[in-house]
Amino acid sequence: MKWLRKFFVTLLLLLILAIIVIYIVVQTHWGTKQLNQWLNRQGHYEISIESIGHNWLQPATLTLNNVNIHDQQSAFSLNANTVNLDLKWQHLLTPRNLHRLTLQQGKLILAGDQLPPLLQADILQLNQMNIQLENPHTQIKGENITGGITPWMPAAGNPFGNGQYQFSASTMSFNGIPFEKVIMQGSYQNKTLTIDTFGAAFLQGAISGDGRQLSDGSWRWNNLLISNIRWQSPMTLSTLQEKARHLPAIHVKDLNITNAKLQGKNWSVDYLDTTIKNLGLVNGSWEAKDGLIDFNVMNMAFNNAQFSNTLGQLHFSGDTFTVAHLTTHYQKGLFNIQSEWDRKNRQLTFSNSSVTGLVYDLPPTWRNDIKNAAPEWISGLKLNDISVNNTLLIDVNPDFPFQLTTLSGHVDTMNILKNGRWGLWEGQASLQAASGTFNKIEITRPYLQLHATNDKLTIDKLNAFNGHGLLQASGSAEQQTAQKPFVLNFKGMNADLGILPRWGWIPLTIQGEGNFSLTITGNLSADDIKGTINGTLTAEGKSSNKDSQSIAQGLILSSNCSPAGAVDGAAIAHPTAPSTEVHTAEAGNTSAESETAESKTCPKIKL
Repeated sequence: MKWLRKFFVTLLLLLILAIIVIYIVVQTHWGTKQLNQWLNRQGHYEISIESIGHNWLQPATLTLNNVNIHDQQSAFSLNANTVNLDLKWQHLLTPRNLHRLTLQQGKLILAGDQLPPLLQADILQLNQMNIQLENPHTQIKGENITGGITPWMPAAGNPFGNGQYQFSASTMSFNGIPFEKVIMQGSYQNKTLTIDTFGAAFLQGAISGDGRQLSDGSWRWNNLLISNIRWQSPMTLSTLQEKARHLPAIHVKDLNITNAKLQGKNWSVDYLDTTIKNLGLVNGSWEAKDGLIDFNVMNMAFNNAQFSNTLGQLHFSGDTFTVAHLTTHYQKGLFNIQSEWDRKNRQLTFSNSSVTGLVYDLPPTWRNDIKNAAPEWISGLKLNDISVNNTLLIDVNPDFPFQLTTLSGHVDTMNILKNGRWGLWEGQASLQAASGTFNKIEITRPYLQLHATNDKLTIDKLNAFNGHGLLQASGSAEQQTAQKPFVLNFKGMNADLGILPRWGWIPLTIQGEGNFSLTITGNLSADDIKGTINGTLTAEGKSSNKDSQSIAQGLILSSNCSPAGAVDGAAIAHPTAPSTEVHTAEAGNTSAESETAESKTCPKIKL
């Protein structure tokens, strides 16, 4: 039996000697090179280790220096100055299960579809590491990351495994959004990322909060605070809205933004303070049962429109978006607005709203705009209890400019957009002004009262003064037919008859003050409304002199025909007419031709 004991003792000594030799050799350059070659033959990883170190003060720790690992089957790669392997005594023979794996001063690239690494550990420690992670829902790039994950048990498609994490980073980009001085802790379980604490410098300001990212990529934020950010973008609002359609769904329980400045192409928002509660953004639109936005902005600009001192409160519920109150200054005017938007039916309603002190130039294309269909996103627009006070309204159209000063009015109720068409339906309104000008003719105290049904618009009263004269008008327009025929009755009493040529008519033979009566019909839906006008004008001076004109298809004919040689003079005497085209009435028979010397030529002038 002695020889057997000697055999085992010798074998044990040889084993110890072999371990000592391996321990010494593996820490040499040659030994490390041989270890690299052996590891590379074991799988699909390319491994390069410059040297291996060990300290008996930490007997369970191996130190690998200048480590480079690349996976031939995925994007995984690791470059680190130092890798520490803290072994478990109970797993010395199976070193894949570590107590701690520490990566220092290097770069780690991970992909969501990679195979699980060879190792797992109770703790994954990162010291001054750069990390890049890409998967279908998340793209993360971080620099100078220090922190840890416990436990670290990577699996296919989940390189960090399920566990608790805590780290800091000098910079981090999350789905293209940059952050600096990041502090973050939380957990990852069952494909759900939970953020218990998050804080970072963000866009020259700060951001902090807590929330979750679910397995479908959507976000649920409990609390989010953003302050003093400064964001500039080359995107227009329409481009920004289109990009929002492709973002993962976001829901916030409580979001606070303070002192924010945002700027894009043709828009800006300065010094925004807002609170957003219980609101979601899904496919670029809101989602909420009881959502709230309470905000104020010092200055806003959209294209050429400038708004200042804007504050409001907005409510969201299902498909309904309600403006509980909104005040803003625009074009020297103060707006107080309450409204409701029905997303499903594309209906917008303004109620109990007012505008005061507005100075507004109508856009050059407003006449054509109201003939065209409204944009697809809106089908109806209704006004309820709307007031206008002390407003200046200007139209600089060279064909017929006008201006109304100190304009006030009230709309009891009125539909101005119905089924995508502009008009006036089902309501009544009144307007009045201190003074005005219509194609350089001054009037005072104009007053308009009208009402509309489902198929007809009626001007009940239109009064104004010109000097000592009184101007009165009434009329109506059909709205349900493809065409929009209208009738207008216009009267002047003790009025200056010289105003009529300024409004497109042939100069009358009567001068000074008198009475006139005008009745015309036409089609408001025509591209050339003037070309559809038919009617008559009669006038009487103070000395009972009378004159009359008729209009047919936009061509005016005077009953007091001028001599043939005066046709050109008649055209010149009508300087404000858009066209000086003159149409001469033809003689119809031989007897008329025999009276050429005494005949008169009746000019037709285009209105």
